[in-house]
Amino acid sequence: MICMTVDVTCSCMVLYLLMELRKQLENQVVTIDTLHNENRLAVEHHENVTRRRINFTVDNSEPSPMGQRIGLSVSSCSLVSEKYGKLASSI
Repeated sequence: MICMTVDVTCSCMVLYLLMELRKQLENQVVTIDTLHNENRLAVEHHENVTRRRINFTVDNSEPSPMGQRIGLSVSSCSLVSEKYGKLASSI
C-alpha cells in the first residue's frame, strides 16, 4: 500500500510540474512572437524612413560638375532593403 501511495504522489507531482513547464513554455512562445512582431515593425519603419531620406536626397540633388544629376533609383533601394530585411528577420 505504501508503494502505491508514493507512486501516486510522485505521478501527481510529475503531472503538476509538467503543467507548470507547459505554462512557462506557452508564455515564452508569446514573448518570442511579440519580440518578432516588434522587430518586424522596427525594420519596416527603418526602411520607410530610409526610403524617404533617399527620395528627398535624389529629388534635391545638385548637378554634378559634369552637369548631370547624381541619384539613386527607388528600385535599387528596395533591393537593398529587401536583402537586409530578410537578413534581420532571419536573426
